[in-house]
Amino acid sequence: MAWTNIPDVDVEAGGIPKGSTITAIRDNFAGLANRDAGAPVVVGTIYDYQEFLTSGTWTKPSDDVAGDFVYVQGIGGGGGGATDITSIGDASGGSGGFGAVFKIEDIADLASTEAVVIGAGGAGGTGTSSTGANGGATTFGTSGARRFVSFGGGGGGQINDVSPSRGVFTVYDLDALATFSSTGEEGQGGSNGGSGGFARFGGSGGGASDNTSGGTSLVGGHGGAGAFDTSATPAGDGYFPGGGGGGAYSATNGANGGSGADGVLRVWCIRPQGV
Repeated sequence: MAWTNIPDVDVEAGGIPKGSTITAIRDNFAGLANRDAGAPVVVGTIYDYQEFLTSGTWTKPSDDVAGDFVYVQGIGGGGGGATDITSIGDASGGSGGFGAVFKIEDIADLASTEAVVIGAGGAGGTGTSSTGANGGATTFGTSGARRFVSFGGGGGGQINDVSPSRGVFTVYDLDALATFSSTGEEGQGGSNGGSGGFARFGGSGGGASDNTSGGTSLVGGHGGAGAFDTSATPAGDGYFPGGGGGGAYSATNGANGGSGADGVLRVWCIRPQGV
């Protein structure tokens, strides 16, 4: 029995089901029961959830079954903001930690325990001219082993209007005997007086010096605001998880760059319907 899609307009609240809708529901239940090709598994039950705020060890649940899905969500540590005296807006904020959700198709591919490392946020720059430190990578598993995943930390803020680097996402997949990496396209620290970059899954970037705002994030932490040193107020720290620190202009009072926030890792185990 093939799977049949039911358009939203056919199942409006309070509406009368069409004959075709009733037929599709019947066929879909039959398809799930028979596990025929073409009937995708669309429903599952979360039976184990583990969250890590510090480095530790993920333990496979004792009631796991081969074929269960595992979703790993991680965010790297945010980069620290820089300080600069060259020009008011020259110190960039740190980039936010890379964030993503990675699906492991079969829990049987994982060991009974897997190492978890939480990326630390980078320290902000100090003094009249100093770059921020890079954020650390948040990782799940062992490098070079099956299904190792790394959510890279955000780059530290730079001076002289140079943009900070972005975090890198890395997966080691033994099925292809290769490592796959991708550089993040969001959450970059603000430079040249600009605000921090927006992010969806990761931390957002810190704002450049001259009081520019940090970026916002839908899932990760927001970036810290940049600072101008008229009152020696330091730039804002990035918000947990993975937000980048703001940059600071420190010509006279020595305002420091904001620190990046630490990362996080969350793991869900899901039992597909019908297993």
